[in-house]
Amino acid sequence: MQAAGAELERISAGSWIADAVASNHQANTVVIDAIRTHAQRKAFRRISVEVVAVHLTASERVRRERYARRQRGERAYEGVGSFDELMGHPTEAGAEALEDGADILLDSSDASVLTLAETVACFVRNLEAS
Repeated sequence: MQAAGAELERISAGSWIADAVASNHQANTVVIDAIRTHAQRKAFRRISVEVVAVHLTASERVRRERYARRQRGERAYEGVGSFDELMGHPTEAGAEALEDGADILLDSSDASVLTLAETVACFVRNLEAS
């Protein structure tokens, strides 16, 4: 999947996800998981929908545990090697650099999905109210 994404990234100069959203979205709110490059984020900033860049982080220990748990389960990544190999891929390696330009930065190490979603929803509501 990383190879396919990297090819789309190359031929579209990073606009492939934003282009799909711009031509197909019908809701007021669109959640994209996950922007991996600066070019993708720039493309989203150019389209006509409101964009809030949320960057989730987690400690390396937590990310390793999550990866191992997923690989043991039904939703295992196919054709992917070790955690270190995955993190060494240029797409993944560049994702951490995106936190600098995020509108909201959340550490997901100890937070539930519900807590993270509520935090983002509150942030968006505050933006809409201002």
